[in-house]
Parts: sequence; C-alpha cells; structure tokens
Amino acid sequence: MIRTTVVAAVGATMVSSGAVAGYFDSNDGDTGGYLEVGYTQSSISSFKDKYKKTKSSLALESSSLWNTETFEGAKLQIGNDFGKVRLDLKVAAGRGGIDSIGGVAADQTGDEGAFAALSLNLYWDIYRLDLGQFGAKAGLFNAALTPYIGAGFGAAAVALKGEQSGIGAGTSNGKDHAISGGPMHHYTAGILVDVTESVGLTVAYDHTTVEGVGRRNVSGTDDHDNESVEVGLRYTF
Repeated sequence: MIRTTVVAAVGATMVSSGAVAGYFDSNDGDTGGYLEVGYTQSSISSFKDKYKKTKSSLALESSSLWNTETFEGAKLQIGNDFGKVRLDLKVAAGRGGIDSIGGVAADQTGDEGAFAALSLNLYWDIYRLDLGQFGAKAGLFNAALTPYIGAGFGAAAVALKGEQSGIGAGTSNGKDHAISGGPMHHYTAGILVDVTESVGLTVAYDHTTVEGVGRRNVSGTDDHDNESVEVGLRYTF
C-alpha cells in the first residue's frame, strides 16, 4: 500500500513537472523588441481643488469638486517580449471636457482638461492560443489569442481649466485651474489578437491610481483613480 502511494506520488510529480515544462516551452510567437501605438478612452474620478469664480472671491476660496467628461487620447509603448514575460515603457496622454465645478455645470466654452502619464510596466502573457494559419498563401496569416495581465508604476498629472456657467461677464474671474499629479501605479488586463507572427491588435482595461499632491478627492484622500479602455496595434521586431 505504501509502495503504491509512493509510486502514485512520484508519478503525479512527474506529470506536474512535465506540465510546467510544457507550459514554458509552449509557443510564444515572435519575441524580442516591440512597439505599440493605440487609442485610449478614460474616465477620470472627481477631485477637489480651489475655484475662484468671481473677481471679488477670496483668493483662498474653499475647494470645489471638479467633474470631468470622458477623455480621449493616445498611447505609445516600447519594450521587449521575453516569451511569457514582457517589460515596457509606456507614455499616454489625452484631452477632455469639464462637466461641472462645485456642483454647477461648466461653461463649456473653452473649458477643457488634459492628462499625461509615464510608466514602467511588467506583463505576464498567460498563454498563446494558436488559431492556425490561413490566407491565399500558406503562412501569410498566423492567428492567435494571448490574454495578459500587468502592473506598473510611474508618474501622472491631470490639469483642468474651466468656469461655472451663468456668471456675468463683468464679475467673472475667467477660467480657473485645477491640477493634480504625482506618483502613480496601475493594473491592466487585456488580450493580444495576433494577425501574423509579428503584428497584432490589443484590447485592454487599465486602472490607474494617482497619488495627488496637495489635492483632495471625494473620499478625502490625496489619491484619485483613472479607468481606461485601450485599443492598440503592436509590431514585434
């Protein structure tokens, strides 16, 4: 009985080891350096900053809650694919409108915001599922799906410029500004759809937390969150 148990345990270990070895030996597609460009659509959480709405307002008026509309932008990623693991440097930037300031609708005329972020990121390409070759010429296209997860850290900033609606031209202080920025960390999950061994499309969800310097969001902390949906084109060389 003991002998049977030992043999079974050794066999299970060998099968497990073989599965692990097989996983790391599985096809990863093209590896090496890569370049990815893409489109981003972001939702930036509200945060508080001062707002001086009229010329007679006190210079240090209490903070107002700034709410933004959807931001649209672009990203650029340069990195290296080691197989199951990737490392890259990512730059993202975008622009959007202001929805409201201190609970009052924004003027909309010239009200706008911008964001920028720079991060160093590490990804795990979980598994490449080959869908086969197709096309007029055998091997012209080599379709595959690769889900991935990742995380990174860096720095980010959001700058807003706006004015509450309904303020008379004679008393208006003009456009005021709100700024939040500082260290950031983020998490991402997505999928790479390979068209050839070296060219693919990506779709990803990204959650970023920015540690705002001297600013307060709705929860009373310095942090605020950005949620993004990204679509990209990646070329591995």
